[in-house]
Parts: sequence; C-alpha cells; structure tokens
Amino acid sequence: MTRRRWMMLALGSLLLLLVTTIAAIPWALGTRPVRRWMLARANQTLAPAGIEFTAIRLSWFRPTRLTNFVLRDAQQDQVVASPDAVWDRNLRQILFERPRLGTFNLKRAVLDVERRADGSIDLYEAIKPVLGKNPRTDLHIRIHQARLRFRNAGQPVPVTAERANLTLDIPAAPQPIAWNLELENPAIRNSATLQIGGRFERWKAANTLAVEVRRNTGPGP
Repeated sequence: MTRRRWMMLALGSLLLLLVTTIAAIPWALGTRPVRRWMLARANQTLAPAGIEFTAIRLSWFRPTRLTNFVLRDAQQDQVVASPDAVWDRNLRQILFERPRLGTFNLKRAVLDVERRADGSIDLYEAIKPVLGKNPRTDLHIRIHQARLRFRNAGQPVPVTAERANLTLDIPAAPQPIAWNLELENPAIRNSATLQIGGRFERWKAANTLAVEVRRNTGPGP
C-alpha cells in the first residue's frame, strides 16, 4: 500500500469515526446517567421548582420528545403533567440558538394550578426562572385539550374543566407576554365556554397588566 493511499484510508476512517460520534451524541444524551445530569442542571435553574421526565429523545434534525413530563412548583406539588411533550427544538437549536427556546406542545396534559393568598400563581412562578431578565428570551407553550383544576386561596371549591386549551407566548423584548385560556365542560349540556385572555407589559416601567374574560353560552335545547 502506497503512503498516499494509506493516508487517504486513515483520513477516511477518521472522518467516519467523527461522523459516527456526532450522530451518536443524541442517543448518548438520552441514556439514564446523562438524563439524570440534565435533570439536575434543569432543576438548578428552576429551583425551588423543578421538572421530571422518564425519557428524552433528541435528534440533530427532529423535535425533542419528552415522556411523562412533570412540572412541579416550589412546594413540589404537581402543576403540569403530560405523558407526551414535544419541544420543537432539535439538538443544534438547543445548543446554539439560546435563548430562543421555541415552542413546547404538551399533549393530554393535566393542569393543577393554584392562586395563592399573595396573588401569585404557581404555574407562572415555576417557569419564571427560565424567563430571567434576558430581553432576547423567546418561549411559547401550547396545551391542547387538557384537564384543569384551578384552586384559589380562600375559595373551598376549585374551578375544573374537562377540556382546557392554553396558549402562552413569552416573546423577546419589547413584546408583551400574552396568553389565552379556554375552558369547557362538553359533557355538561349547554355548558358555556370560558375564555380568559391577557397581556403583561413586563418591559415597560408601569408593568401594565390587561385581562379579558368572555363567556360563550352553548346553544339552547
């Protein structure tokens, strides 16, 4: 074998090894030891709140999928649980496009949200550390056909909905945080649909908060 041919073979083998290693990174990140490390880092950021998931599937080209995703508040109460959560970021975007965090789509989720006596809402407080003060942070959450229980301090009976749709947009500055929540109990005849929308101007000195509530009554008999 000539020296030139040997060098070409060695270079080809090195490139093949490099490509194989890069391709295997998403698989390695999904293994149990790395998953535990990722959860530890995420929970350091969210503390005293935290997240859990039993499996993560990463790809260089496809969205990230989380199995049995759970978000817990500062008291470690379960706030959001979804058996199948899809994050529209691939591994390259996660590594190199932060703080553009993309969209989380939580499927078949269960929401257990509490408004405390001081007016704070545990769902917002749980994700608040992710927002930070970076004006370039961009995050969107979509929850479709979830089940909701909303507890309010001082009210013994919670608000429940068998079907809840939530859109939460936290765009980069100077755009405001915006949300829309639709609540419905389709099993109850002629039940109304409750829509709660709002926006929060967090980048303005006045921190303006606007909330709109609409009730759409179902058709009569």
